[in-house]
Amino acid sequence: MWEVFIIYIYIIILKRDIYIKILGFYIIKDEFFHDMNDPYLKGNKLESRPQYYCFRDTSHEIYWMIPMSSKIKKYENLIDQRISDGRPCDILHIAKLDTGSESVFLIQDMFPVTEKYIKRPYTISGNHLKLTS
Repeated sequence: MWEVFIIYIYIIILKRDIYIKILGFYIIKDEFFHDMNDPYLKGNKLESRPQYYCFRDTSHEIYWMIPMSSKIKKYENLIDQRISDGRPCDILHIAKLDTGSESVFLIQDMFPVTEKYIKRPYTISGNHLKLTS
């Protein structure tokens, strides 16, 4: 009896982990931004802004997401300003993605979301974009 229960729990966990993979990029439902109604959340661009999933808080069943931006020059200027002011730049990070393009991780705008609001993996040519390097 316990073996069946353990297998059932394992399947539930396995299904969730297949869908929400650490280091993956995801699209968040517009419903989340409507429900939260927070002016400091980055716009969702009609469910087209990729969000980077960085870690899961298992005690509350929430996923922490980092919005992405393609406005490299804008954020390079902000990074340069912080550095020239003698401040660390731990709020933004520019990285080259596996697609070959650069993107800005807007760490300062990180937000929590439940699985209910994750629409789907962010894909390029049918492939789930993940941070691998």
